[in-house]
Amino acid sequence: SFPSVDGRFRNLEAMDFDGDGNLWVAVRGGVMRFDGKDWTTFGRELFANNAIWALAWDKHSKTVYCGSITGLYRYESNKWSLFANMQNGMNSDHVRWIRTNGTGQIWVGHGQAQTGVSRFDGTSWTGFVPGSPDRSDEITDVAFSSDGRAWFPGRRHGMRMFDGQDWFEFPMLSDRIDPRFVW
Repeated sequence: SFPSVDGRFRNLEAMDFDGDGNLWVAVRGGVMRFDGKDWTTFGRELFANNAIWALAWDKHSKTVYCGSITGLYRYESNKWSLFANMQNGMNSDHVRWIRTNGTGQIWVGHGQAQTGVSRFDGTSWTGFVPGSPDRSDEITDVAFSSDGRAWFPGRRHGMRMFDGQDWFEFPMLSDRIDPRFVW
């Protein structure tokens, strides 16, 4: 059985396992780590906002990433650091989701059409707002194909694909799929 965590699982937002088998859980009050025996809580003393919405483990860098409205937190070598104030080209501090592609790239979605997504290559950030201004869209996730392409669903205007150089748009077929239900 699991040890008690005193109701701290309210508002669970995301979770992932790290390379050592620890379970990391993002909750509105911070981040929790379960090592198979005990829970460790990282909370109010660390996270300025305390609302952690996204979490991902990057096996390439052996790093846990956590996203909030105040930026992207990184836990590496038992130490937390923060990407904030749109450092190094990140489009926004608001991080709604995080995905890793297994090659060291970290992609984050910012939760708003005009802020798009940002990619961290291990050294610096690059921000993208795919589509023309009248066709910008809130990007809700990303999936990576075996050929390295990144595929992004949007809330209103369908799917976008980035091949590492260029963006391609695949419009929503409104008579087949209701775009309000693409998440």
